[in-house]
Amino acid sequence: MKSVKAQRGLSLSSMLVMLFLAVVASMLGMRLLPHYMDFYTLQRIVTASAAERTFNVRTADDFVRYVDKSLMINNIRDIDVTDVMSVQIERGDVLVSLDYERREHLFGNVDVVLSFDREYRLLVQ
Repeated sequence: MKSVKAQRGLSLSSMLVMLFLAVVASMLGMRLLPHYMDFYTLQRIVTASAAERTFNVRTADDFVRYVDKSLMINNIRDIDVTDVMSVQIERGDVLVSLDYERREHLFGNVDVVLSFDREYRLLVQ
């Protein structure tokens, strides 16, 4: 027979620690992943706008309206485009700056702040 010291595996306390870490990781994923998905959708909308043939931007308001409509189509309703995006038209180029923060409550008095910041120079025909 082998001795108890030669046995391998997790003890009850280490299994509880592993379970706790798995729960915390999944809770973080469920709370933070939607914000990242919204940001990547917003990025995709901004970069795809320059490649779209029917897109014709004359003013910054045209671009903001286009992005706002695209967000509604993609069912993203918690981002206000006028608050998170600044647009400038410069010599036929569209300069877009996305800059915003999201605060997500985890538990107790613990919050996570997600900061999103990206700039684009789009060449529009």
